[in-house]
Amino acid sequence: MLWTPAAGLALVAGLSGSALLGELSGGVAGAAGAALVLAWWRPRLALARGGAETALFFLAALLLNAHYYSYTTGVDALLVTAGVAAPCALLAPPLARLGGARRAWLGFALAALPVAIAVTRAVLAFEPDPYAGYY
Repeated sequence: MLWTPAAGLALVAGLSGSALLGELSGGVAGAAGAALVLAWWRPRLALARGGAETALFFLAALLLNAHYYSYTTGVDALLVTAGVAAPCALLAPPLARLGGARRAWLGFALAALPVAIAVTRAVLAFEPDPYAGYY
């Protein structure tokens, strides 16, 4: 569930004026995607011993950099943050009884919804640089 906000932040930061922060967020998304594939391959794999905290630290640092040093709006930053926090709703008693694939897909959907809204907002607000080809 870390892959979705990391990939969304890569798109939002890249479209908001910072290709470097988009690339760095894409690196975090790539690492989270590799962990996702490994978790499908070996279901006992867990990032509970520091992997998730490290990824969240890098994601938070990149999100703050994107907000303060590029044109990422506060609303988009909060939507990406909501994408990180939304899967915590799976801890609620009615949803805690779900198991296996249903729980994983629901967590992915909860993470993807605010991130998709942030990416849509960034795509609609994107303006190409008219001076990009001039030196």
